[in-house]
Amino acid sequence: MVKFAYRAVDAQGQPVEGLMSASDMNALQSLLEGDGLWLVEAREAMAGAGSRKQTRFTRANRQLLIVFSIHMHSLLSAGVQVSPAIKGFADQATDPQFKKVMQAIWKRIETGVPLHEALKDHPSYFPDEIAHLIQAGEESGTLPETFGELRRYLEWVDRMIGDIRQATIYPTLVISGLFLFMILLFTFVIPRFATVLVSLNVPLPLPTIIIMNVSEILVDTWMVWGGFFVIVPIVVFFGRRSPWVGYKIDELKLKLPIFGEVVQMLAISRFAQNFGLLFRSGVPILRCLKLCQSLVGNRVVEKALVETEKGVSEGVALSKCLSRYAVFPPMVLQMVNVGESAGRLGQTLSNVSDYYNEEIPRRMKRIFGIVEPLVTVGLIILLGFVAVSIFLPMMSLVGGIR
Repeated sequence: MVKFAYRAVDAQGQPVEGLMSASDMNALQSLLEGDGLWLVEAREAMAGAGSRKQTRFTRANRQLLIVFSIHMHSLLSAGVQVSPAIKGFADQATDPQFKKVMQAIWKRIETGVPLHEALKDHPSYFPDEIAHLIQAGEESGTLPETFGELRRYLEWVDRMIGDIRQATIYPTLVISGLFLFMILLFTFVIPRFATVLVSLNVPLPLPTIIIMNVSEILVDTWMVWGGFFVIVPIVVFFGRRSPWVGYKIDELKLKLPIFGEVVQMLAISRFAQNFGLLFRSGVPILRCLKLCQSLVGNRVVEKALVETEKGVSEGVALSKCLSRYAVFPPMVLQMVNVGESAGRLGQTLSNVSDYYNEEIPRRMKRIFGIVEPLVTVGLIILLGFVAVSIFLPMMSLVGGIR
């Protein structure tokens, strides 16, 4: 079977893109016509192409897959076969696009294709790690339990993203608001007061001179620092596509004071959660390492896992391979070692993930619990200094008039 990247149109003339496995181009065209699609263009997909993009679920996709997992777990546990279970879900699906995906998967299963192969044709909903998870469930005869694990995994992803967003959104808004306020203060408000004070021809105290000089520098160089805040994010965004630049950015993130440890914890939590889930479902350890590499969200950790995969393939213990890299904390290494020795590696890594899932939101709240009052105190000091610098010469002027 060959995996093709195709472009097609449906009965309404709407463009449709995706990946589909077929023996050749003619077979691909027949499969698409069976799904009500007409082939426009197709090419053989490169190995691993698009995997990075496809593993980034939208929240809507996660919610659809959670409902799908609940449905499949319930029906398969009750003894319903895969094909009618998929057909039943396709008939009840309310999302039009996901309904088409389910119908296409059902038609593929009806032709004798295994469920995991049918899922691989729709990587925007079912990326590699999910397809391999389902494959392990099919081969081990534990597909109902696998869908239960999948549901818990997707709920974990949703919960983790929600906790991080909840912990960071308010401080981010406060800091952004303070930054914009400072720009407005030093580029619009202070220059106008400075003009008035200079025209009054009164002696200026040191705080006033400092504020006026800072404001003058910012106004005169606005193109430089304004361009910096525009160009740097663009360079970082596009530079991340370069392996070397992306690696250096991720390396810098890990070295950030205070926040670097949180970034490390997030990467380790993703590794532990995904590895534990795949390993418990029967996926071989080398395949688990391979799949987890693109899921950790940090290229430094990803590189460590690539090297770990090589070491494990040569017969070295997983814990010994991981211990070569400082990015894995001693606690994680100890837990992996214990899990290997006791034959409970999957469960041990899930325990590691549970620890980080509780610790990360606590750590974020603690960090921003300190940052918020510091920002408030900083704002009070700044406003007080500006107020003093403005009112001191005015008070001198009033005193002189008297």
